[in-house]
Amino acid sequence: MHPTKFTREEYQFAIVVLGQFNPAIIQPAWLVSKGWIGETEGSKAKNLIVHAELARMDFESIGIEVTQERFLLKTTQEPYFPILRDFAINIFETLIETPIKAVGLNSIMHYKFENQKARDEFVWFVQPRPTWSKVLKDPRILKAEMVDRRVQGRPGHLRVSLEVSELLRENGCKFALNDHYDISSSTGLAAKELVSILREECDRNIQEHSRLIGDLWNLFYPDNQGT
Repeated sequence: MHPTKFTREEYQFAIVVLGQFNPAIIQPAWLVSKGWIGETEGSKAKNLIVHAELARMDFESIGIEVTQERFLLKTTQEPYFPILRDFAINIFETLIETPIKAVGLNSIMHYKFENQKARDEFVWFVQPRPTWSKVLKDPRILKAEMVDRRVQGRPGHLRVSLEVSELLRENGCKFALNDHYDISSSTGLAAKELVSILREECDRNIQEHSRLIGDLWNLFYPDNQGT
């Protein structure tokens, strides 16, 4: 018997840029000086670390973590998804000479099922158990992952993984979706290409990520009553 409930409990959206960065300049005072956050919000930064190899800070709605090779912006508040996109655009329109190799538009969704049995039925539908049962005694899925090469549009790929949710261990699934875009421009133009990707792809990716999970659910249970 199929489960009748499939509800999303948390949704994190993140923009991850790969390149060469100077973490020391990414600090609340700099963000305030550019007008991207207010003085009050800047003064309330949590988990604040700023030095040559790592900058980390959490504001009320947005988290930032920067190393010399990776720039991460994230939020778990859906109304702030477009704000996060605009925040990233502002930063890289300012850091226009930054060498950049790639960007990932990432969604992490935690879904709750009625019970563990319902969750496991769905997982085994996505990753069938019979084949593994022929070579293992008691197979359990730790993580299932698929990669879909992008055949149209910008070069890159979509990576989708499914595993037990660390937030909802008894009856939850975590989906992680990474839309990866390679940056082909040379230094000096790479940030402009990144900004174009953020402007043109971000909203569509967010919609596609939710649609993909919904499509999987509808294949499993055509009379879907989940959300």
